[in-house]
Amino acid sequence: MFTVDPVPREVIDSWPVEEAGLPTRVINSVRGANVCTVGQLRQWQEQDLLRLRSLGKVSLDQIAYFFKLCSRVEKANQRFNTIQEVFDIFLDVHQAKVLASRYGFHEPELKASRNWVTLQEIGNKENKTRERIRQVEEIGKEKLKSRMATVCLQPFYMFFEEFIDQRAKAIGTQELAGLRHHDVVRELNPASILLALSDLNTSRILFRNEFFSTLSLSSIELVENHFLKCLSDSDSPLALDIVSQSLKGFYELNDPQMVRRAIGIIADHHPLIGASVDERYFLYTTSVDPLVVEIMEHSELPVHYRTVTSRFNDHVKSGSRKGAGFVLKVLNRIGRCRRVDRGIYTLTPEP
Repeated sequence: MFTVDPVPREVIDSWPVEEAGLPTRVINSVRGANVCTVGQLRQWQEQDLLRLRSLGKVSLDQIAYFFKLCSRVEKANQRFNTIQEVFDIFLDVHQAKVLASRYGFHEPELKASRNWVTLQEIGNKENKTRERIRQVEEIGKEKLKSRMATVCLQPFYMFFEEFIDQRAKAIGTQELAGLRHHDVVRELNPASILLALSDLNTSRILFRNEFFSTLSLSSIELVENHFLKCLSDSDSPLALDIVSQSLKGFYELNDPQMVRRAIGIIADHHPLIGASVDERYFLYTTSVDPLVVEIMEHSELPVHYRTVTSRFNDHVKSGSRKGAGFVLKVLNRIGRCRRVDRGIYTLTPEP
């Protein structure tokens, strides 16, 4: 069970009504009466609220529920079993459905995507325009960014931050597999939930190049730029240990093994960097060439480029695998590789 940290009443009362987490209809109604803060709204009687334009019994019940939620938070009595319960409080049925579809909350594949289902596909199903679905999605996100929603999501951010911190402050989506049945998500897709939380507050959890991190963006960029420079200066793939040793004292991790792991995760997911299964790293534009030559040297020559492609993909991590067109392009630029027949290559001796 996740307990929300208490927030003093005077803090809650200082929140602007537009940011507090109240329904849009309530906000629009009380704004016309110059109600600017939660504290001012708290002073209004039911009969006075009902005189406001567009504020009826449903809105009155919503205001009463909001203040009951405030009371539980003030007293540290607000608890959640799963993050879905937070969504249920702040999102209406349509907003919850759109966000679940867009982020893939119910998808079985551990993949982080904001576009599991397109706006147009949802619109076609709901008989609404693409623009209307986009508006619903944005309103739903804004509701989850409200002051009270942020307070209620706090224990879930803490859970995920601790989970990531224990893994060198950087994890790929597949490392979330163990959370699939945890109460924090209760059968929802943990990668999708974590991406949604990242989008709501990038300062707490960052999603970049298909991995999640609690490192600062500047630290990640420092690793990326240093790694790219090392690889640019090398004519051949570099071992992870060589690069990590040159970065071991630079940022938010003190344990050398944690630094090594974090650097590896960052490099594994960079679009310009490839990685072999024995943790040698290369640029697809240059230092991949010696790896292809190495594969050729261990092949029975001459060899078809599709066979080279298959062996290349056996040599690299899953995120670095390439198609036959990429390998063919590399073969054609390597001076020692010579085409002897259609699609068939051999390797000439070193000069």
